Amino acid sequence: MTGRQLLLRVEVPLALPLILTGVRLAAVQLVATATLAALAGGGGLGRIITAGFNLASTPQVVAGAILVAVFALIVEGSFELGQRLAPDWVRGEEFR
Repeated sequence: MTGRQLLLRVEVPLALPLILTGVRLAAVQLVATATLAALAGGGGLGRIITAGFNLASTPQVVAGAILVAVFALIVEGSFELGQRLAPDWVRGEEFR
């Protein structure tokens, strides 16, 4: 096999499940840290939380945190569902 064939037929299919797991984790981390944009005045997911801090409203802060956590779980679940519905070669099961 040439180097290109080795890469495309062996190495990438074996590494793809790990690469997709990294993308999934990065997406969830992005959702979780997007709340920090509100601290810099950027709005976004953290607007409810920072408004709760400004009003000293603990229930509003908790509600905002729960919304962000639920959204992160939805993102995680959608990536997991996509991985389960993917063909066998994407999941790496073809080589087991």
